[in-house]
Parts: sequence; structure tokens; C-alpha cells
Amino acid sequence: MAIRRPGIFHHATHVRQSRSAVRAVVGDRHARGRLHNIRPGDAHCVTTLHASILGLTQFTLSGAIFCYAFRLRELPGRLNVVSNMSLLRLIQFTDPHLYGSETESLRGVQTAPALAQALAQARARHWPVDAVLVTGDIVQDDPAGYAHFRRLFRNAGAPVLCIPGNHDDPEALRRELACDPFVVGGLMDFGPWRIVLLDTWVAGSAAGRLSTQSLAQLDQALRSAAGRHALVCLHHHPVSMSSHWLDEVGLENSAEFWRVIDQHRNVRAMVWGHVHQSFDQLRGDVRLLATPSTCAQFMPGSKEFALDTLPPAYRTLQLRADGTLTTEVVWIEQCAAGSSSSVSSAA
Repeated sequence: MAIRRPGIFHHATHVRQSRSAVRAVVGDRHARGRLHNIRPGDAHCVTTLHASILGLTQFTLSGAIFCYAFRLRELPGRLNVVSNMSLLRLIQFTDPHLYGSETESLRGVQTAPALAQALAQARARHWPVDAVLVTGDIVQDDPAGYAHFRRLFRNAGAPVLCIPGNHDDPEALRRELACDPFVVGGLMDFGPWRIVLLDTWVAGSAAGRLSTQSLAQLDQALRSAAGRHALVCLHHHPVSMSSHWLDEVGLENSAEFWRVIDQHRNVRAMVWGHVHQSFDQLRGDVRLLATPSTCAQFMPGSKEFALDTLPPAYRTLQLRADGTLTTEVVWIEQCAAGSSSSVSSAA
């Protein structure tokens, strides 16, 4: 599994077998390893390093570095990088709209308890997973909410891949989640799959847009995928939701987005949030998926803003090595639904 963040290339671990040991050149954020076959008496141990998921020992012979020997450690709350990549298991949460206060409500739903309940149900039914996707509007215009999100997901045991939504503060989001297991933006490879995380945030707007630079980075991410299938994640919807008010705050330059996507045959699916409802269609061979919020839902097909009575939800995804996938929206029935109207119509 190789992890990449914007502007930083994190080398995956490269290993080659020697007669006496598995030699390793270990890049930043060690992500993969082999059990070493060196006994402590075989060389002089210079130092033992303890990374977040590895115990790493450096050996020398005649004053020169001979090899690095390392062992993956299974620790509660740590990243679980040992995974069967023939099936990539993901959970998507979106639009939790957290506040600094855990008792605040949005459209009739207390957002922090609703997210905690969704996460608890997902952990009870679907864990372990290979990664968690969180597709924006983590907070409701209140950066103090990131602390609650960090507390809830810090022991996820898997990478938590995040992108900003229109109610987020991207600078505060990156600052508050600048620690494991969180990854904000960029891309991540899991065996035969590449997950691309797009930032559609526009200052002062409920709608979204991809900058010229972001479109170029998307094109490069898909072009350099080296035969991997691609899952593209964004906050704003790039297709019509057949809802007049909601389509006015979608991805403004969706035509430019699709021009990039249509150049690459490896895109298998895309997922987004923002619309607070379930959506599952095909555009050619690309699966298009919108996921309900972990708080209140919007009424599908409505001309003007209206709330649905459906409860909070999340989505499971199973991505196979042949590029196919299965997915399900899971509803949190214990949570109370909001009312049918609200003082705010901003998605």
C-alpha cells in the first residue's frame, strides 16, 4: 500500500531477497514489510526504531549498514495494513456536520451522537475495513468540530481518507487532521485499486469547483495508475440529481471534470456526498454513487429545499481485483429523523 499526499511522494517499501535476509529500503511512512530471518547474534544491532506500525532494527557489518529488519505489529487502534487485496473493503461516511458542542442539532438531528452511532454500528457489523472514506462537510462551519471527529476516528485501525466540503475550513481540516490515521486529499493505492481524493471547495460558496491544477492532478493520477482501477471521491455531485435547488449547488465545472474522466478507461466508480440522499446509476461503465448523510436527509427530486424522513446512513463498498464492486447503503434506524422543513437550505 503506497500513501501519497499532495506535494509529497511517499515511497513504498522496496524489498529484495538475499541469502541471509530480506533486505529493505524503507521509505517515509513505512507501509509494508517482511518478517526478517536475522538472529541478533548475526550482526551488530545499532538501533531499534519504533514507527507507528513497525518495529524496525538497523544492522551493520564492519561499520556499514547491512540491512533493515522489521516486523509489522498488530496494535489496537493502529493502522491495519495487512489486508487481502483481492477484496478491498471500504466504509464511506459523509456530511456529519459537527459542531464544537456535541449537543448541537442540525435539521432535527444531534450531529455528533448520530455520527458516533453510525460509526458504532459500522464497527459492529463491518470491521475490519481497509480504509474509511469521509467525503466532506465534516463540520458545520465550526472548526471546533474537528476535535470530535478526530477523537471518534483516531482508533479506526485503517486509513481515514478525508476531503473538504463546502461547510468545512480546508486549512483547519488539514491542521487538525495532520496525524495518523488521517489522510487529507491526494491519492492512495491499495493493491489493484487507486483511490483519488478531490478537493471541490470554493470559498464562500455552497457549490463546488475543481481548479485547473486539480483537474491536471486528476488527469495525472489516472494516467499514472499503472494498470490499477480507479475510484474517484469528491464532495459535490458531478451529475444532475433531478432536484432544481440542489443542482444549483453542484460541481460548477462538471463538463471539464468529465472531459478528464472520459480520457481514462480505468475509472470504475466515483462517490460523493453533499446531496444527503442515496443515488446509484451508471454513466457508461462508470458507477455513480451518492451517499446519505450521517445526520438529516434531503428529499430526492424536490424542486425546492425539503427534508426527507429517512434516518442517518453510511455506505459499504467492496472493490474486487477485476474492477467490479458491490455496495450497500446502511440506515441507522435507531436515530430520529428530522422535520420536513428547515430554516436553512444550504447543502
